[in-house]
Amino acid sequence: MERVETSTAFIELLNPHLVITRYKPAAHVTAEAVRENLEVRMAMPGPLAKAVIAIFPEDMDFDMSLLDRDHYTEQRYTESTLAMAVVSSGVLHQPLANLYIAYHPTSFKYRVFSDEREAIAWANEEVKLRLGLEN
Repeated sequence: MERVETSTAFIELLNPHLVITRYKPAAHVTAEAVRENLEVRMAMPGPLAKAVIAIFPEDMDFDMSLLDRDHYTEQRYTESTLAMAVVSSGVLHQPLANLYIAYHPTSFKYRVFSDEREAIAWANEEVKLRLGLEN
């Protein structure tokens, strides 16, 4: 398993088509940090097209300006994302994740979860569906 640490997260390649970004507790996430994490994901080995799971700890802090910016405006980010799951048990993070996607719709499927295992199962199913892989 490939694992890279950035200033705000640990980015792990769970399988060739699934990447998990685990934001660090108490991390302060800015637009620059999101971009850094996207670039690390793009450099992960294996096929470019991957499902993504972003895990937000309850005590993670972020700039509110993140809601104003579409972080997937670059075509290479969109084309390389099969699906995206956000995992958060935080009272505030789940509604904000849904608000973000309402303002910045994506061409890929997007879902918010409170359980990491459910998010991984969903992401793996989306990979199979998108790539036509057998069970």
